[in-house]
Amino acid sequence: MTVRSEHEVPWDDDFWEVSHAAARLTQYACEVAARCLDDGMLRLQFTQEMAYVGKGIVEEVRTGKKTPEQGLNLIKKEHVELTQQALQYSRLVAGLAAGVLQVAGGVAVCKLSAGIACATGGIALVQHGINGIYENGRNIIQRRTDTVGPLRSGYQEMAKALGGKASHGNVAYGVMEIALSVFGLTTLVVSRSAWRLYRYVRADMVPAYKKMGTTLVTFELGVNVMNGELIWVELTKE
Repeated sequence: MTVRSEHEVPWDDDFWEVSHAAARLTQYACEVAARCLDDGMLRLQFTQEMAYVGKGIVEEVRTGKKTPEQGLNLIKKEHVELTQQALQYSRLVAGLAAGVLQVAGGVAVCKLSAGIACATGGIALVQHGINGIYENGRNIIQRRTDTVGPLRSGYQEMAKALGGKASHGNVAYGVMEIALSVFGLTTLVVSRSAWRLYRYVRADMVPAYKKMGTTLVTFELGVNVMNGELIWVELTKE
């Protein structure tokens, strides 16, 4: 391999490809920052850091410390890591929103089902929602992914008491999340057109998902898919 001198500028197609890849990385970082960071100073700091990373790689290629292929591979690696971070942040935000919806859903189930389904699932929805808000909110604030809320911790301790592992408790927690989602979607609630004389009858009740908009139902199903993926990860742990 021929090593260029420090002052030689490689104005060839390979060098331009590396330069353009670094520019695209910076542009992508700007898009991620706009979606994930509310604070203007944090957005600026983040995009500047990513720009410095790209410029550093380009400079190493320019001075011959790295080949264009090595530079492109490094930029691709940074792009993949940034995508993973953005995805993880999106999951945390979705988890936080899901927790808020669970609390609201649990309260609604207790109220709109005339109290019938409150003890069987409404209270559990509120408990899981509060735990989800705590875990995802703390993860977002502290920039971490390993917060364990008190309710999940209870599942883990129960699994250990039964001779299992903490991962088994996480599986049970995830299964319960999906079960509660199905419960919340299918629970009979009072329809908007119901008119009560003395008490509501079966004809006045409809499944909860019929009172939810398409966006909320789609979001709920998406969260269930996400929980299913997390369950699979726990099951495949050694």
